[in-house]
Amino acid sequence: MESSNEICLLFSAFPDEASAFQCSEYLLNNKLAACVQRTPVLSNYLWKEGIESSEEINLIAKTLPDTAALAHQAIRRMHPYEIPLIATLKVSVNEDYMTWMNRVLK
Repeated sequence: MESSNEICLLFSAFPDEASAFQCSEYLLNNKLAACVQRTPVLSNYLWKEGIESSEEINLIAKTLPDTAALAHQAIRRMHPYEIPLIATLKVSVNEDYMTWMNRVLK
């Protein structure tokens, strides 16, 4: 696929559905993402001298490369965690999906 069909996926885990939903609504209402998926997960991680386990909500925001930095900043600003992971991955998508994203985000 051509590089012109690249989008960015932003990944971040939230502590609960309410905060993940609030962030997803903000991203969509401000056209910082064309689609946001939320999925419950179980996480284990090292934190403050111990191993923690918690239920979290994984958020995946689909956006355009020229909007990714603004979406990242919005997620960081709204995130309740002290040190959240906000990862960005560029991926190639099919032409129909790219056309739809360009239409809804411009």
